[in-house]
Amino acid sequence: MTASASPPLPTSLAELERRHQRFARTVALCLCSLPLLFSAQLLLLWLANPIYADMFADFGAQLPAPTQWLIDYRYGLGLVGVFVPIVSVIAALQADPAKSVLLSTALGLLSFLIAQAASLAMFLPIFQLGAVTEGL
Repeated sequence: MTASASPPLPTSLAELERRHQRFARTVALCLCSLPLLFSAQLLLLWLANPIYADMFADFGAQLPAPTQWLIDYRYGLGLVGVFVPIVSVIAALQADPAKSVLLSTALGLLSFLIAQAASLAMFLPIFQLGAVTEGL
């Protein structure tokens, strides 16, 4: 068996710094998948909003305040879902790698929190309807 050839060790500090920068940029680009993943969840919620509001209006149920707010401002949800991953990728490609890793992580966490809060707001009417049907 032959051993795989490993890249040669850096011969200078400049070469080591270049490799470090390339590795950090690769990590930053990989971290862009986090905002992209949760932005997809936000876009799915954005697409379901009009149908969701009509469905609960047919039941004659009053929507909870968080759900109504989400339906009223659904275009903001769509904009967050589109622009957060774009900003993350641009920062990963253009900014200092260390700062872009931090930015991608922060945007991924922000996208996660917004997506989970929006999902919870969309589930609130389901719980409310369940309580109403139990009383029948």
